[in-house]
Amino acid sequence: MVARPDGSKIFDPGSPTKRLMAPPRANFQEVFAAGESIANWPISDQLVKAKAALEQFGTYDFQRDRTTNTWFSKYVHAANYAVGVYMAGAGYGELATVKIAQTWGFFTSSTRYSSEAKEWTERGWEHAHRGDWKTK
Repeated sequence: MVARPDGSKIFDPGSPTKRLMAPPRANFQEVFAAGESIANWPISDQLVKAKAALEQFGTYDFQRDRTTNTWFSKYVHAANYAVGVYMAGAGYGELATVKIAQTWGFFTSSTRYSSEAKEWTERGWEHAHRGDWKTK
């Protein structure tokens, strides 16, 4: 289960645990910091780095494991949440974050970026924007 730095958990009504589930390697402070690291780069450079971080089997695609070529349905929300966290770190607004994710999902996702994916991207962005994942 994902815990914020203050120890609080993130509610997920769709999870059997009622908490956002992510693999042990998930570190949303790291995701936010990775987004921050590209905030002042030219857009073309941001795109290359963000793609490597967020695409299928990317660094922060928590729903897939490249080594075993395995997909984990219980981590889908965490993967979409990571998109929002990363983009907030990179300085993108919530609307731009969602539009970019929707466009990407339309062309690459079997679900064409569902309303549920949108909700989790927004939640990740909102939590990151308010400072939940900033390193002190």
